[in-house]
Amino acid sequence: MPGRSCLAVGALVGALASRAFAGENLDTERQIGELRVDERRPAVADQGDRIAALPLVTYSPDEGVAGGAKFIDRDLTPAHLTLDLLGLYAENKTQEFALTLAMPRLGSDRWLGLLEASYYSDPTKEFFGLGNDNTGSRELSTHEIQSVNALLTVGFRLSPSWTVAASGGVSHNAILRGRLESGRPSTRELFPELAGIHGGYTDPVSLSLVFDDRNDLTRPTNGENLVAKIQHVDPLLGGSSRYTRFVLDGSILRPVLSPRNVLGLRLAGEYIEGSTRDIPFYELAPLGSATDLRGFFLDRFLGRGRVFANVEVRRELFDFAVHDWWQARLDGVLFGDAGRVFFGGSEVEKAFGESSATRARLADTIRVSYGTGLRIALDDALVLRLDVGFSAEETALVYFDFGQTF
Repeated sequence: MPGRSCLAVGALVGALASRAFAGENLDTERQIGELRVDERRPAVADQGDRIAALPLVTYSPDEGVAGGAKFIDRDLTPAHLTLDLLGLYAENKTQEFALTLAMPRLGSDRWLGLLEASYYSDPTKEFFGLGNDNTGSRELSTHEIQSVNALLTVGFRLSPSWTVAASGGVSHNAILRGRLESGRPSTRELFPELAGIHGGYTDPVSLSLVFDDRNDLTRPTNGENLVAKIQHVDPLLGGSSRYTRFVLDGSILRPVLSPRNVLGLRLAGEYIEGSTRDIPFYELAPLGSATDLRGFFLDRFLGRGRVFANVEVRRELFDFAVHDWWQARLDGVLFGDAGRVFFGGSEVEKAFGESSATRARLADTIRVSYGTGLRIALDDALVLRLDVGFSAEETALVYFDFGQTF
């Protein structure tokens, strides 16, 4: 195909942090923003490689050794279809498979479309309780989560930077006893009254407004990103839950002192309206992951609402080439995170039952984490993100993921 450059291939050895299964991660809206940034850049012939294939060999304390692959092609067809594939299998039998097809022009220049499908399974998922508790990072129980998701999104470009999008999909989550380790009880047995403890179907529909005027896809140095989203789940659409989720997420990037230094600020909030018994615990707003509080275990805090902020100072270090495979750009990052979830004490008591061991330990405090990391941009195809986070609970938690944090 004219303008296509050679395949970029690499191998990584690192630590992989499992992706959060709880809550709403805004991956769809981020993909919409990336499509808009990509469309505003020069023609494909003037860009670097837009294809990357990465065999992965990874390690993390909770999963052990994991292997898999990541493939992305941002110019699959003359219509610039983006294909993104990910497959991982870990020592503890955690599995993740994800497929995204993104069409930046759906019939005309003003319409776009995305099709997403994923499967995730973790037989030793840790559960730390509900609310902004102060019990430390020792989980209360474990269980197995199996999640299958499919989502179709259609977007309409209001302007070069503004897009409105509507999504509809189906999600099935199964909560099983799982493989019990370290003497931890099963979540199903310890908290039989927990909302969603047996899993089930949901058919979410959502409406989103996305603004993105960042100046680059893999190494942005200037611009803003804003996502406002309303998601509704109702038995009329399928499943047995009824609730409405409101999400607002905004970030800004600016050069500081030098074009090689970038300051990034992000502020995000989320609230779920509905009866406590109608909100499955795996759909609650989480904190603790590679994209919010880096320094706490995955889904360490769960609530009906959350608010958090991130600040990053990014420094361009150097660019280098690996044979004729790809051009790589390396950046260093210092970051700080702060946030908390909200879940009333009476609601925790109803969710856990009278035997709850955590309801008396709730603390109204802001959780803080900090750390350092690296960003490796492989041409114009993708970004590899490696962060090491610290907090009052944990030292040197390692996160390996794809894309910029914001």
